[in-house]
Amino acid sequence: DHYKSIKYWKTFVNTGQLYLITIQCTRLFGKYESYIYRPEYPAAVTEKDGELINEYINKCQAFLQSDIDASKYEYEIMSYRILYGALMVIAGGRSIKQGVDELEAVLVNYQQANLNTETDSIFMCLMLGYFSLKDFERCARTFKRYAKSIKGKPVFEENDIRIYAYYYVAQWLFTQSRQYAVKLSLLLREHPGKNASKAVEIMMEYFKVPA
Repeated sequence: DHYKSIKYWKTFVNTGQLYLITIQCTRLFGKYESYIYRPEYPAAVTEKDGELINEYINKCQAFLQSDIDASKYEYEIMSYRILYGALMVIAGGRSIKQGVDELEAVLVNYQQANLNTETDSIFMCLMLGYFSLKDFERCARTFKRYAKSIKGKPVFEENDIRIYAYYYVAQWLFTQSRQYAVKLSLLLREHPGKNASKAVEIMMEYFKVPA
């Protein structure tokens, strides 16, 4: 009976944990998005945040490796996979490649599912990941996939700004074409005061993109 009781309770998803990791992942992304693409990262991560990132990565892995009923909890499994991928990108270094691979797998495995608000978050993390890996060709391909998937109707404006910015900066670094610097300046003028716009300004300054 004791074994059956344990097995019974393991079939339930800890929604509180999922919510907490989502909030912390959003906070960590906002705090470090302007550092992840820099060579000195992840040295910029505080000791406390570094421990949190590793803790949440381990929690995501533990959940995904559990024997939970996939047919009943498809959304929760998908959410944990997205969080795991995002946290691996935030972790930086060699973890970025694992993060983008996981997020690419989510897009493939759940392409028939209703991703709704998760779509632009996935593409944003992919763009940051490929940008940080200096894989500018993948940045361009991922941007085109994003543009096709949203059909001119972005879900969350802040994510949309970042995705366009990663693409423009990547293209500017790759081609040195003035048109992408112009597009970045226009992007900032169209979205003044946004958190994403501040991150774009920092990125332009760091890479010395002409305003």
